[in-house]
Amino acid sequence: MAFEWNSYTISFYTLIGIVAWQWWRWRKSGYVTNGIKRLPVPSGKGYLNGHACTVDRISREKLIEWRTSLGDVYMIYVKSQPCVVLASAKAVDELLQKRATKYSSRRPNYYISDVIERRRNYAILPYNACYQKIKLTATPLLVKHPLLPSTLDPLTVKLLKSLFSLRVPCDPTPHLRLFAISSLLSHVFGISSPTSVDDRTYQRISNLINEYIRYYEKIENTSRAGVELPNLKRSFEDLGLRFGIPGSKYKESIRLRDKLEDIVLRLIYKMNKENVERDCLAKELMGRREKGEVDIMDIVHTLGSFIVIGMSTLTHSLTVLITQLAQTPSFQSVLSTELSLPHLPTLADRPSCHFTMSFIKRALLNHPAWLPIPPRYVEVDDEYRGFHIPKGALVLVDESVRGEWDKDSPGEMERNLEVGDTNRVEFGYGKRMCPAAELSESLLFLAFSRIIWCYIIVDGGIKSNQVGNGQPSVSFAPRREGLERLLFDESS
Repeated sequence: MAFEWNSYTISFYTLIGIVAWQWWRWRKSGYVTNGIKRLPVPSGKGYLNGHACTVDRISREKLIEWRTSLGDVYMIYVKSQPCVVLASAKAVDELLQKRATKYSSRRPNYYISDVIERRRNYAILPYNACYQKIKLTATPLLVKHPLLPSTLDPLTVKLLKSLFSLRVPCDPTPHLRLFAISSLLSHVFGISSPTSVDDRTYQRISNLINEYIRYYEKIENTSRAGVELPNLKRSFEDLGLRFGIPGSKYKESIRLRDKLEDIVLRLIYKMNKENVERDCLAKELMGRREKGEVDIMDIVHTLGSFIVIGMSTLTHSLTVLITQLAQTPSFQSVLSTELSLPHLPTLADRPSCHFTMSFIKRALLNHPAWLPIPPRYVEVDDEYRGFHIPKGALVLVDESVRGEWDKDSPGEMERNLEVGDTNRVEFGYGKRMCPAAELSESLLFLAFSRIIWCYIIVDGGIKSNQVGNGQPSVSFAPRREGLERLLFDESS
């Protein structure tokens, strides 16, 4: 009987081929070579779903169990994607700090990296020559310009005034975002800031941030852990793009890119129109452009990364600090005692405010900001303590490594205090550490300490698992007499 090809046989052999390819990919990811053992893998791996559909579905208890039984470096599978999990501070220091070159590249994404960012946003670029050129240009300029009290004092007072009316539980995020946008516009562009949440500049930037984050989740089709999930529609769009047929995601990428570039160029135009005299990052970059060191697109997308990533991170961090403090009255009492100064706290008071800085660090470690940037991946095969780390695996850090403080013990918080720039793990690791860590930490201290100095933060019934997810509910009660006169009376 002659064999005949038909739709059933083609479908059958296609299915066999897909299963064989998936099996080969799974075997290859843990391949052992030259006597090096493959990384331990926890039991319970499903063929299709791996250990979990998304990383955020893995419980903290499960991570602690795996760390206890498998060690400080092991591998899990999210769907079919291998992920190397670093489950100790020593492993993080060794791989992400000392061997940072091998672990510093972000997984490329055509729509985000190539279309929207034109391969110019160094926050999401692979660790290549273009990334190093832009970072070496922008980072020293960012660190060079200190925060000016004459600029920040009016902005923090404006924030304190806006919180004065929040006497019933509500979401303070719009007011915190206004402070974040105003602070960074002043520091990066040196221009006048939006006056209220109804200001057109605020609305444009706020909408851009929301659209960018939503689009990133859509285009990556990811969980908030950054692990990609399979998407058949996206696969067809990618195939069509190879033949010059742009799909809806490509067109949406172009629209979002145009919006991002338009906003940044408007801000640069406003900076030139206001004849900003003091040095700022945007003005310095424009000067580097005249020398031929960078071009206009390098400047636009470097500044755009501060708008999208910097402002969203600062807003998230302030929201987490306020909601965490509302849930821990014992800490609030300790911090208010430490900040019982005869004047509004200033940056000069920061070195002596150990409890406040410790609270900021521990809160951000337990509720890190989710950023619209791709996860790291292993660029080349590596070896750690006799285990093989395969090329192409994503790199995840076990959040339980960062630990939690005992909410009933302020002394535990003080014991967990770490001092020094090298310990700023809440701002990233290794060569991809946030270049604005000092700026962010100073802004957070100034705004947070002044809020504590002025107000008692009352919990509005927020649930613990909602902290940092954009669902806060708090109210603000004046902590001291005469606060209204202090804030609203210009003569005082």
